[in-house]
Amino acid sequence: MTLKLLLPNNPVQGKAQPPEPLGERRADITPERLKQMLKEGAHNDIIRMRKPPITVLIGALGDENEDIAQDVSRLLSEMVERKKKFDWSVHIDKLAEAMGGNGMGHVYAAAIVAKIAFKHPEYDWSPVVPLMIEDVRNGGAGDRTRAINALGNMEEVSAVPAIVEALEKEIGSGPLGAAVRVEAVKALAKIAERHPECNFVDAIPAILDALVDENLDVRGHAGALMKRMAERHPKEVASKIIELVNGRLGDELKEVNSRNGALAAVINKILLKCGKAMEDAA
Repeated sequence: MTLKLLLPNNPVQGKAQPPEPLGERRADITPERLKQMLKEGAHNDIIRMRKPPITVLIGALGDENEDIAQDVSRLLSEMVERKKKFDWSVHIDKLAEAMGGNGMGHVYAAAIVAKIAFKHPEYDWSPVVPLMIEDVRNGGAGDRTRAINALGNMEEVSAVPAIVEALEKEIGSGPLGAAVRVEAVKALAKIAERHPECNFVDAIPAILDALVDENLDVRGHAGALMKRMAERHPKEVASKIIELVNGRLGDELKEVNSRNGALAAVINKILLKCGKAMEDAA
């Protein structure tokens, strides 16, 4: 007796079918459809798309509906974290366009740029650099902190003058300006590491102030930066410090107080380090 195995026409009949890849079905989402999906709470559906409508999402950062704009900002932020192999470089021009707007659209776009720059300093960030520098010079404390952080991660040497100005502006501002000062010295250190050919001597007065800052993080990052500068450009650093001591800084140091005592000690250490570096190079 021969037994025949009867198979259904559909071998997986009765089993749950895997969902169709969302990226293939919904890559052409319109702004109106995007808003509808957000209202329906389909945030995870959007994130799971293989080809998410990034251009539409970026355009919605400036939506007049604040809830929509905020939702999109969160979505993009989460995508940056989760889509590790995603190529964001093709969307930099669109992000620059969004940053060119006013209000919260600019803020949201700048925040996304900063997050991407942290993960991808190697991208060509030239479309957004002028906008970030503008934030450093004329933005509020939060804007300056975010922009300085982004420019440091981009290792953008053209931003050094604006970052130094921001650091100088916040010297003596106490705890409220500490975030700007910390990000400024960290950014200068990153840029100096990427561009060893630059001696950054014009930044030395601000860095010296940062070396005796009341904030421990500011002092620590400034110390690491000055050490690197003294090792790489000892002659230029020593010459600039001596010039400052013979000028206005010398007059300030005549006043006896704890800050000036600490600054004098720091200057002495830097000059000794410069001297040793020049001696080793001879």
